[in-house]
Amino acid sequence: MEKLSGSIFKSHLFKTHLSSIGRTIIICVPTIITIFPFYWMLIISLKVHKDALTIPPKFIFTPTISNYITVLIKMDFLRGILNSIIICSITIVISVFIGILAAYSISRFRFIGRQTILYSMLFTRVFPPISMVIPYYLTIRSIGLYDTYLCMVLAYLSMNIPLVTWLIKSYIDSLPKEIEHCAMVDGCSRLRTIISITLPLIAPGIVATAIFSLFVSWNNFVFPLILSSKRAKMLPLYIAEYVGETGIEWPSIMAASIIALIPVIVFTYVVQHRLVQGISAGAVKG
Repeated sequence: MEKLSGSIFKSHLFKTHLSSIGRTIIICVPTIITIFPFYWMLIISLKVHKDALTIPPKFIFTPTISNYITVLIKMDFLRGILNSIIICSITIVISVFIGILAAYSISRFRFIGRQTILYSMLFTRVFPPISMVIPYYLTIRSIGLYDTYLCMVLAYLSMNIPLVTWLIKSYIDSLPKEIEHCAMVDGCSRLRTIISITLPLIAPGIVATAIFSLFVSWNNFVFPLILSSKRAKMLPLYIAEYVGETGIEWPSIMAASIIALIPVIVFTYVVQHRLVQGISAGAVKG
């Protein structure tokens, strides 16, 4: 009997051990797949040009920060960072503000054309940006806004407002209407109810939406390529300049890309707790 009990215990322990190993593998494999491209960017940015092109690749080498220095002393690159921060910040603030108003109206009120407006916004996301950039270019050129901050902000708003409206609408839909009704019964106006009740409750969703909007604007390449030349030139175009007729300067491109990631990573890290809440907030309704 004791031998049987010992055998069952060992069998259970073995299965538990295997289960633990299986869970570890399931977690580690996608993590490695996700992190490896960033690791590869980092090590190439720390190599000289000759080592970056070596086949098979060198994993043991003498790191150098000369590529980062080369990128940062190029004043135009710093201008690109500043342009991207200014344009993306203005775009996020305006698109979130308009998106909240539009999302609340569509979610809480019933009016003629409501569904048409909603799906028209979705329809604009069906087309790739490259199909819309030429009409934008002709319009912007004709009204004298080419290569300006206003031009880039308007272009990005046309992409972001439909996305922001749909995302925030899902968060408002998940909020029971009875909460707002109770506040209005107690004497709150509709505007005060929105400001004091609705917005604080969906704040995580607003933060998550703002981050997604930032990604869309920060990484876009087509709009800056066609709608700007110098004054409103953004970060992706400066990174692309390291691709020349004589070759591709991979270490400099990777160094510039790492620098371009830093503002987004810092912002996401600061609001990460809100981001997690926001992603899950719209998943359950009622």
